[in-house]
Amino acid sequence: MDNKLTKINISEIIDKAVNYLYNNHCNSFLESFIPILEIKCPFSKLDLLGKGLGSRLKDNPELLVSALDKLIEQDKMGSYVIASRGWQNYCPIILI
Repeated sequence: MDNKLTKINISEIIDKAVNYLYNNHCNSFLESFIPILEIKCPFSKLDLLGKGLGSRLKDNPELLVSALDKLIEQDKMGSYVIASRGWQNYCPIILI
């Protein structure tokens, strides 16, 4: 994978990942993120990935939870950033 992620790459990764999940291809879902988790990636890019997953799966919370759990199981810093942003997008924090 090219070390330079663009918004287009990120959008394509999210599209593929969500399609894998909806088609019950969990291993392919993880494989689409492994290259990102193995490189030093700016948090802003990881945020976009998490936000995209959260928004695309917000109508299917079971699938969202499963996807974020699978990412966290990778035990990489990037997976925690993606998961936290995915949750934040799904369960927005109300600031008082």
